[in-house]
Amino acid sequence: EGAEVKVIEEIYSPSHPKEGTFHAYSNEVSLGENSTLQLTTVQAADESIKLFNVRKTNLRRNASLDWTTAYLGGASNLGRVEHRLAEEYASAKDTHVALLTNNQALDLTTDLLHQSPKTNGSIVAKVALRDSSKSLTKGMIKIMAEGKQSNAYLSQHAIMLSPSAAGITIPGLEILTNDVKATHSSSVSQLDEEQIFYMMSRGLDKASAIKMITLGFFEPALARLNDWGMREGVKKMLDDKWHGKLVTFQPVEVIEGRVEKTKVEDIFEGHYKYR
Repeated sequence: EGAEVKVIEEIYSPSHPKEGTFHAYSNEVSLGENSTLQLTTVQAADESIKLFNVRKTNLRRNASLDWTTAYLGGASNLGRVEHRLAEEYASAKDTHVALLTNNQALDLTTDLLHQSPKTNGSIVAKVALRDSSKSLTKGMIKIMAEGKQSNAYLSQHAIMLSPSAAGITIPGLEILTNDVKATHSSSVSQLDEEQIFYMMSRGLDKASAIKMITLGFFEPALARLNDWGMREGVKKMLDDKWHGKLVTFQPVEVIEGRVEKTKVEDIFEGHYKYR
């Protein structure tokens, strides 16, 4: 109770692991009353490894969870996530960003259960797909009958950077009471040729324009990280992955007076489907 914890979870592997390597891991988190957990997970294993992850969290009264995950490595990632907001004023913010290349695949399911009144939860997933990579992101927000005055948001967006890439998003809402705010947004899109043309007209070559648009696609998700150093560290790894490199995660050191605070808003989050 009352604990404040910050954790960085990093997943790496040898550069040339044995053929057919499989890695399974799980996270079980219980937050007591008034406790806070900020957790950043960076998955940067070799692209030949298959990974499977199960996460379960349980939040008591006024507990707060802020979890950000970057999917960069691995041949395939299978993830199952469940957050339970068990008591009033519990709050969970879950963010997923993935940059997939070659034949990488991501299968991610996230569930957010509001089991008490006045709870807050949001799930945001952003996936960029290059080459022949594939992704399936499924999300479900469920507000139980006891969850009055809760606030929930689910966002799943994928952008395909290659004709052979494929992305599927399946959002869901199950609302068993009234007097709540809940919504979802979902899309699978390709690059906007007009945006590319505009940026090239400003002096960028096509490759640089595509890279800038893609990294900008992640910005609303990365802006959810309250820690500037963590956010810049994840952005650097996304930039490295774009250029075919996978290096260890290094939070960027904050130089006092050099950090400008900007607010990036999600245009969908304020448009509630249920009130």
